[in-house]
Amino acid sequence: MDLHSVRRIASVLVASQIRSGRTTSDPRSVFARPFIFGAIDVALFLVLFALTAIAVPRSSSLSVVVGPLLTTALPFLPLFAVATVLVAGVMFELTATSKFAGSDAVNWLPVTPGEFVLASSSAIAYTYSPALALVLGPVAALSLDVGLGGFVVLVAFLSVVGLLEGAFLVEMVRSATQRAGSSGGRRGRLSLVVRAAALAVLVLALQLAFNPVFLLDSIGGLDALGTLSAFLPVFWSTHALSLWLAGDAGLAFVFVVAQLGFAALLLLIAAQLRARYWVVAPTEFSFDAHAYAGAHPVLSALGLSRAEAAIVTKDFHGLTRRREMLPMLVVPFVIFLVILLESAPAPGRALPSPWGVAFAGWAGGFLALLLATTSVGQERRALQTLYAAPVTGRSVFRAKVASVLFPSLLVTVPLSLAASVLFGLSWLPAGAMALVGCAGAVAVGFWGLAFAARYSDFQERPRPQYLRPSAMIAATFSGMIILFGILIAGVGALAYTGASALGGAVVCLGFAVGFTAIGWYLARTGFDRLFRELPF
Repeated sequence: MDLHSVRRIASVLVASQIRSGRTTSDPRSVFARPFIFGAIDVALFLVLFALTAIAVPRSSSLSVVVGPLLTTALPFLPLFAVATVLVAGVMFELTATSKFAGSDAVNWLPVTPGEFVLASSSAIAYTYSPALALVLGPVAALSLDVGLGGFVVLVAFLSVVGLLEGAFLVEMVRSATQRAGSSGGRRGRLSLVVRAAALAVLVLALQLAFNPVFLLDSIGGLDALGTLSAFLPVFWSTHALSLWLAGDAGLAFVFVVAQLGFAALLLLIAAQLRARYWVVAPTEFSFDAHAYAGAHPVLSALGLSRAEAAIVTKDFHGLTRRREMLPMLVVPFVIFLVILLESAPAPGRALPSPWGVAFAGWAGGFLALLLATTSVGQERRALQTLYAAPVTGRSVFRAKVASVLFPSLLVTVPLSLAASVLFGLSWLPAGAMALVGCAGAVAVGFWGLAFAARYSDFQERPRPQYLRPSAMIAATFSGMIILFGILIAGVGALAYTGASALGGAVVCLGFAVGFTAIGWYLARTGFDRLFRELPF
């Protein structure tokens, strides 16, 4: 394996991701060069190290309390590194469009699939390394206070290995879904169901396989079944760190070597999958006689005109046929299932029923926020077709509202009812929780459309962006605050009685109505302004 070629390809991949942004497209900019992530890592580590050392001095009594916490939590840091890369990879790395998803450019270079996979995985791990630096900075400062400085070095090394393992798993998923390109014709819907189900099962299995909470609950903890957990590769780093703390350096070294061997095995499997699914399956087209903007009985019953119904139908087809939109359909369900499995009723730690059902409302609201924030940006250059069509900005706004809320509510209601059955709610609280979930989905749907109308990104990129980064962060954080405010207040109204229940109902209704009205006004005016002039 030519490590020089691996380094050069990884540098190119990192640079291409950085320079695909609006503000970092200039290759002469300092912020558009690959070393910027390393600089961020060093800056985060040093700043957080210094702040923690100042906040928790050596003479502080907190250092005595911190010691046991560190020895308990640090062995699991490599597992969280793997989980971080998996979540980020599924959300951002698997959404490349068919135009950029192939390896065609590399076909002209003397590069083997193993070298390409190692380079791509290194680029992924390097891109998300600031998340590890964010944790290691304060951890290193606290560890020095309690005499665990050398131990932190081993933790950092195994955590970096965990980043690479997570990147190898992302590459495996990417290769396995490489043929999930755009599908057309009569087999498109069936292909969508198969691809979505396969991706959901695969991502869910990977998340649970590297989720320490689920694993420890499943095997009863390392102390209870230490022999069994020693045969699970996901725990080898944890065992190595635990044995190092116990003073058994020899056996700890064995587990470190075994973990490195497992990482090499993942690299080998990822390379084999990449070699097998190297080329993206070509898109197939079939043409049938079809009346443009024909009648849509369901959409017409909702008050949409034929032109608006045609836009909604086009959005539905794009949602189910474009590979970059597939994770947006799957990820909310996967996150909901992981949370549900972690919080499912168990002896001694059962959640109150309404709080468990609130996770279903969160999944529907999160889907509404994702669809809303991407609804305008996914048009890309085709937005000019809407400008040429005899439709107004208000008509497009109405169509986008329908294309966001219709699937979101169809998801929220069944999930809420299914969770109600799982947690044993009667039909009246179950219906109330479904209404609360729908109210949250509607509120964050309009809120996301307000951002989409103003800050959408229409550039063609290897990694679809749809919304400007700062706007996406603001929309996500503010949308989650709104959603949690509605859900928590609604759950409080059902979980308690008397004045507390009345207060929760008032707050829930106020949040839902208020933010829906604000989002509706901002989105409507945003679409009016968007259609006054072509934004590119």
